Amino acid sequence: MWATTRSTWSACSRNAFDGDTLTLSGYFFSLFREEFRPRVAAWLEGGGANNPAGSSPFFPFQDYIDESVPAAAESTRLAEIADEKSTLARADNQNSDDYVITVVILATVLFFAGVSTKMKSRRNQNLMVFLTLAMLTWGIVRLATLPIHAIP
Repeated sequence: MWATTRSTWSACSRNAFDGDTLTLSGYFFSLFREEFRPRVAAWLEGGGANNPAGSSPFFPFQDYIDESVPAAAESTRLAEIADEKSTLARADNQNSDDYVITVVILATVLFFAGVSTKMKSRRNQNLMVFLTLAMLTWGIVRLATLPIHAIP
């Protein structure tokens, strides 16, 4: 792939860009962002890929480097904000999972309470009621300890 791209750029620099988007070089030039086009034009004026000094096309231009540094700092700042928001989202997701598990526990309490009335033996009914009360206690304690967040 790099060889194909390199040979394409060589063809573009040999056939200097004439502004015609029907040529290969014009087509590639039309794909660049507006802020990038002056750098490519300066590179082509300096010999492009046929420059014997080397094939590093854009980084030797000091104005390109000077404009890239603030953009990199902004990118880093935004990445840090995104990491913070991602951490908060993971914590909120865990809270919602905890609430769902608590709801399942309390739904199981209702199921066991209903099943306990269908038991024929008094001993089995008492066992189911005890199990139901234990799960109810666990569900209430769990619900009381879960964090409550106000929606902004």
